[in-house]
Order: sequence, then C-alpha cells, then structure tokens
Amino acid sequence: MDDNQLVNEVMARLKEEGSVIVTQESMMMLSQCLHENVEIINLMREMDEVMQGRLHKNLSRMSIRLQEVAFTVERVAQDQE
Repeated sequence: MDDNQLVNEVMARLKEEGSVIVTQESMMMLSQCLHENVEIINLMREMDEVMQGRLHKNLSRMSIRLQEVAFTVERVAQDQE
C-alpha cells in the first residue's frame, strides 16, 4: 500500500467514526478566507449604498454570518492547541 492509499484509508475510517481532525494550518487558512470574504461583502455593501441600497440587508446578514463562522473556526483552532 502506498502513502496515498494509506492516507485515504485512514481519512475514510476517521470520517466514518466522525473524528476527522483538521490541521491548525487549514483552520487558519479557512479563517483568513472567511475574513477576506467579509471584507469583500462590506465593499459590495458600500457599492450598493451608492446604487440605492437594493442588496444592503442581504449583504449585511451575509457579512455578519461569515464573521460568526470565522470566529468559531478561530476558537476551534485555539481549543485544539
């Protein structure tokens, strides 16, 4: 069995048991990506305000939710340390 097969088998078994562990680096990358998405949404909100505010409420809700998810990911990463 080569390394890739071994890794795939181990990950499959961990997933079956519900105990897949995400690496700290992956969680930090996810957190960073989520924060960047929040920034993009906030820029879109600002642009929308100039264009009469049609999307403002939906973008605001999306931004808040992404921030909540990002902070949750950060807390999980800290708890795994």
